[in-house]
Amino acid sequence: MNIQNKICKIGTALFLAVGVIGCTPKKESVSTHTVNDGNYTGIGTGYNGYVTVSASFRNGMLTNVIVTNEEETDAVSDAALTKIPEYVIDEQSLNVDVSTGATQTSKAVLEAIGNAITAANGNVEEWQKDCTGKNKEKVIEEESDLYYYDRREELLHHRDMALLNSYPNVVVTHHMAFYTRQCVETMVRDSVRGIVADIQGLKNPWRVC
Repeated sequence: MNIQNKICKIGTALFLAVGVIGCTPKKESVSTHTVNDGNYTGIGTGYNGYVTVSASFRNGMLTNVIVTNEEETDAVSDAALTKIPEYVIDEQSLNVDVSTGATQTSKAVLEAIGNAITAANGNVEEWQKDCTGKNKEKVIEEESDLYYYDRREELLHHRDMALLNSYPNVVVTHHMAFYTRQCVETMVRDSVRGIVADIQGLKNPWRVC
């Protein structure tokens, strides 16, 4: 390999390296808030009772949230009690997505964290940056006029539903908010029966669109 080829290859490598560095996206900065350092307790009203959290603050940021006491329904509320604190810490905001099927528990956790912020001499209005949509579960809500009637021959005036149905690999099934044993068995059984009916070309009594 002659000197000219070496220089060309080195120059190309440097150009690519600079290009990669230059195209690396910057991580969005997280704003800090006016709040005292330390651990503070907050309480929110849940579905079955009160939800209590212990929140830790350092250098104007929420660093940790522990649910210390709650009386919510097991399994149904698990996602809200574990995920909502994570979302709030990650986004440094109280305006995050709630857990579908455990809306009241989610609101209770957010209320409790908000009260802990107040206890730390913070202003909850500073914690309202809109971070919704980032962790939203893929569940259609306000669907009563869609799911319980035969709409196969009609235009759907529901953006999310229309977009989902535009994909050939999407199957619409029913969603249970309260996962009792009976609900889960019914949901799985009817969904499988509906898929089998479609495959065999039979009438699918569970098809809603």
